[in-house]
Amino acid sequence: MNTRAKKGDEGATAKLNEDELEALRQALAKQEERIRNQGAALDRERAEVDREREVFHRNREAENARLRNERDVISREREALNKEKEDEGARRNNDDAFSILRDEFPAGQRFSGSQEPPLPSSSVADSAQPPPISLREATDSVPWFDGYNVPVSQFVRACRRAREMVPPHYERPLTILLINKLRGRAYGAVEDESCATVTQLIDLLNGAFESSKTIHQRRGELSTCYIKLGEHMLDYISRVKELRSSILDAERRMRGTVSDRITAEIDELTAASFYDGLPSLYRIQMSPSCSVHPFEAFAAAKALAVREELERQRRGPRNNPRVAPALERPPDASPTIWCRYCKISGHEIQDCRKRQYNNARQGNPAGPSSRPDSPRVGPPPTRPVRSIQAIPEEEPESESSE
Repeated sequence: MNTRAKKGDEGATAKLNEDELEALRQALAKQEERIRNQGAALDRERAEVDREREVFHRNREAENARLRNERDVISREREALNKEKEDEGARRNNDDAFSILRDEFPAGQRFSGSQEPPLPSSSVADSAQPPPISLREATDSVPWFDGYNVPVSQFVRACRRAREMVPPHYERPLTILLINKLRGRAYGAVEDESCATVTQLIDLLNGAFESSKTIHQRRGELSTCYIKLGEHMLDYISRVKELRSSILDAERRMRGTVSDRITAEIDELTAASFYDGLPSLYRIQMSPSCSVHPFEAFAAAKALAVREELERQRRGPRNNPRVAPALERPPDASPTIWCRYCKISGHEIQDCRKRQYNNARQGNPAGPSSRPDSPRVGPPPTRPVRSIQAIPEEEPESESSE
């Protein structure tokens, strides 16, 4: 009986396992179908995204092409406008040069039609950059000079700035206009000399009004240059630049031209001298390259000077203090009351609290009495009087006998 029951149970279990396996197969089939459907949907979405991306790229390329075309049109219009401005600037400079030379040059030195300086041709004017300002504006920035009103170095720097404002082919008209800025002995120094460039004008003025120092003397002055007590950093830089320019001009007058090697040597001397002339607080903050390149040293020193000025302003007293100043009061003309007991001003002896306290401790009444006040503890406030004993002098015997 037991064996039959066990066989029946095993058959039921096998049948149940087959049903479960069939259910699992159906579930797996449904899962696979669902996954295939999801994959197909993802493929369709991917294809849609690819199509949209392709359309976006085509539209962007078309937009870029349109922008390039517009940029080309704008650049052509700008070139045409710049060319018109160049032509207008060249015509204005030509008119200014001729009008100034005819109207403002000193009498007896006026140029005739054949002596007028040749102006640049249209092809040169078209190829050159338009000047930022006209010749008249460039010469207005230069002060007049008679040899004594301003230092010759200041006038020379102004002439060099004016030369940098105009194109190179306008240097000869500019030189004639700068000669018109001279007065008195300064004009006499260049009156009958050949002067066609600003450099020649500077050489004539330096030879007439600059100190007659040799190149070695100028180099020695540069090597011993230092910032003075209370001198501003910009003034010190200007002094060093003037010495450098004077050495370069002297080298050019002696050699004809200044080579790159000589210029580099002078720059190295300028940088080293400027670096050695600074305070130690500046030198330790500057890079080693500042002792070789002068203009880098100038920029670093100016930045350090500005920083030091800001720190000095922060550490210094405020210009607008919040506390109002005390008002001056007139002195009190009323007599001062002093206490004869405690020697403190402001009350009398009958109102002295210290006296009342001492009397209360000793059992004395608070009010005044006929008895004298008890002596104070401690030494008397006055100095002791030294007693002097008089000793009678003895008469001499001769006088007593008489």
